[in-house]
Amino acid sequence: MAKYARKRAKYSARRRTPLDQLDPLVRELVRIGADGFQFSLRAKEIGKLLDHRGGIAEMRAAHEQVSNWHPDQARALERAWGGIGDWLS
Repeated sequence: MAKYARKRAKYSARRRTPLDQLDPLVRELVRIGADGFQFSLRAKEIGKLLDHRGGIAEMRAAHEQVSNWHPDQARALERAWGGIGDWLS
């Protein structure tokens, strides 16, 4: 199990976009993700802004970037965004 986790972390690290190249909202999500999304009203607010800006495609792209930085927090972000636009948690 630990071997799989190391392999997954290595894969995610290779796919990370450097923080300074990320969209400011996505960069903020990455920073929030370091502490977790469970009680983050700002993460939900950012989800709404992304939905308004580009719909589900924009939200998926942001989720992918956040998942590359914090794979263990991907599901928590999905739950935080549940019910926003076409996003299903």
